[in-house]
Amino acid sequence: MNYGEVRYEGRICRPPMEQGAFILPVEDGCSHNQCTFCHFFKDAHFRRISLSEVESELQRIRTQGANGPHRIFLGGGNAFTLPTDHLATVLDLIHRYFPNCREITADATVSDICRKSDTELQRLRDAGLGCLYVGLECGLDEVLAHLHKDHDITQAIEQLDRLNALSMAHGAHLMTGAGGQGYALKNGLATAQLLNRVRPSAIINVSMFIDQRAPLYAEVESGAFVPASRREHLQEERIVLENLLEPLRYDSFQIGSELRILGNLPQDRERLLGRLDAAITACAAHPEPVRIMPLCADRRVVNEAFTTEP
Repeated sequence: MNYGEVRYEGRICRPPMEQGAFILPVEDGCSHNQCTFCHFFKDAHFRRISLSEVESELQRIRTQGANGPHRIFLGGGNAFTLPTDHLATVLDLIHRYFPNCREITADATVSDICRKSDTELQRLRDAGLGCLYVGLECGLDEVLAHLHKDHDITQAIEQLDRLNALSMAHGAHLMTGAGGQGYALKNGLATAQLLNRVRPSAIINVSMFIDQRAPLYAEVESGAFVPASRREHLQEERIVLENLLEPLRYDSFQIGSELRILGNLPQDRERLLGRLDAAITACAAHPEPVRIMPLCADRRVVNEAFTTEP
């Protein structure tokens, strides 16, 4: 299919705080594409989108007569995986066509950051690349290994320390329920500890949902993986939220409970905890099994986790 002037095969999921940003696809698919909980890119072939396609899309938008966009999100599973020279050229094209653009953001994996030197990171920062949203998911090595993530906790700390030293803003993608049944307390405390250590400027939590196309679904069918209950998802999030120490923007969508909470910490902490407590109480009164997303899942619910503001 086409995404504007760009031929695009996969899907683009953007963080909720980028809801107002224009999505500019710069790569198709995900370079890692081994996470067992994810089905978004399993049928997409990873491809670097050519600079000519990127420029054609920028030209198309400029012909619409707008002064913006003022914020641009670089689309793809992990746009920061692209080579530094290529990314720097994309940033230059953006500023050439839209000199009033205030911020450019992108998704990244820990491995993407690791592959770039400090000099390369500084170059991209100075060229206008703003916040990187990094897929941390949780704070336990055993869970990350089971989910086939691209990093362990030590590597995450090392790479995010590098970003902090270079004054490069980063947000953290989390996923409550990643450990499955019985992991709420252990994973919640470990995740809060990790976040306090790496100091993200924003947190995006989208609770684990298991689509039938995801590799993890086979483990659910066989009984090898038992998903966390709705109540456990909420309890884990409460533990994370209660133990966060750093000021940051917090945005969360619990898919099983269809609960969206967002605010700024620490000032909104008690309000957010109150909403979680009410949801936990409701789950205790009306327990329901966790929902497995069918092949014809309600895309509206999933998309809201990434793209809507309240």
